[in-house]
Amino acid sequence: RKLGKPYSKVVLKYATVVIQSCSPHDAISVFIDSPVGTEPLDPMEVLEYLEKRDEAVIKACVKSGSSTLPQDDDTTLAILFIHNLIASEEIGNPVLHNKLVILLLQFYMHLCAMEAPQHDNVRKQLFQFLRYSKHYVARELAPHFKSTELHEEYAVILARMGRHRDALKIYTHTLKSHKHAREYCEMVYPQNPDIFVMLLETYLQENPPNISQAVQLLQNHPSKLPPEAALEMLPGETTFSHLQNYVGSVLYTSTNKKPTKQNNTAADEKRTSESNGREEKTGTKACNHHA
Repeated sequence: RKLGKPYSKVVLKYATVVIQSCSPHDAISVFIDSPVGTEPLDPMEVLEYLEKRDEAVIKACVKSGSSTLPQDDDTTLAILFIHNLIASEEIGNPVLHNKLVILLLQFYMHLCAMEAPQHDNVRKQLFQFLRYSKHYVARELAPHFKSTELHEEYAVILARMGRHRDALKIYTHTLKSHKHAREYCEMVYPQNPDIFVMLLETYLQENPPNISQAVQLLQNHPSKLPPEAALEMLPGETTFSHLQNYVGSVLYTSTNKKPTKQNNTAADEKRTSESNGREEKTGTKACNHHA
């Protein structure tokens, strides 16, 4: 720690002894807790060293047929180190955020190959980071997920790229999760009011068209789907019995809309006119009475 950046090669050479004798969290402190006045080690140089060490450890486990890592943890030294770098940065660095996603993905794949029990926790870490980080570059990460079975994670990346139709297809076609598709639409709707129309199109583009889900979407979200456009999109085999509840909801909504400003003005004028008429009649009767 006291040697600092000028002696980084020496530090990295002998760090292995320290790493082997303590937990990953304690081992990382060697690289991140520099005394005041000491120039910190080059973080990218440290990261490269830790990646190589992690890779060697994982390869040894795979070769031995082991299903657990030596530290029996759901992280690696490189992942811990980059988490610390991200936590200490004042401005989000896309390079670091992309790197963490790749490290988590690779670690998850290794754990799956080993049938290690920690793979579920690592996947949760990956999904949460993809969902909440605002600094990774989605278009650079998309190719790494496209051919994997991490469909939910891929959908998050597609959404970040603005590819909403592709994300909806993953939820409806691949995952068969209509609940997630609707939740996705609710999340995107404030920024993109056409998202529910996209979901309706996605259902109707299936072979055969998924009329039941399309109608259910219309019934549950009548105010977010333009009635004329929505009805025109439905295939010819859609019967009125399918749409009865939806049509009822639309009619109820349209007849119970709050009066517009124009309508309010007309109503006020009518009430004023009627009131003036009553006053004139009352005044006439009073005059006649006194006469």
